[in-house]
Amino acid sequence: MDCLKDVASYWRVQPSTYAVPERKNDCKIKDYGIIGDCRSAALVSSHGAIDWLCWPRFDSPAIFAALLDRDLGGEWSIAPTGPFQSTRRYRGDSNVLLKLVGAL
Repeated sequence: MDCLKDVASYWRVQPSTYAVPERKNDCKIKDYGIIGDCRSAALVSSHGAIDWLCWPRFDSPAIFAALLDRDLGGEWSIAPTGPFQSTRRYRGDSNVLLKLVGAL
């Protein structure tokens, strides 16, 4: 975990600690990052799940909408199977969202 702390300190952010991954209900809009390709965009929660995505265009129906309804909206995520710590930030002035994940 020292490597994660070193990177987090370089990024000037605090790592967040999560228990075994589960569906989270506690994300506020400020907890989301946005990634996109100029045709569509996804909202990525601080837990690493894509909770909102209209694909393939901004005006398409949402295929992931957990931001609105956690049970019926759907999400996509990839995470470790056990407790983990993570941090993230945007790379420079780009829409590249970097996320570093480490086991506890």
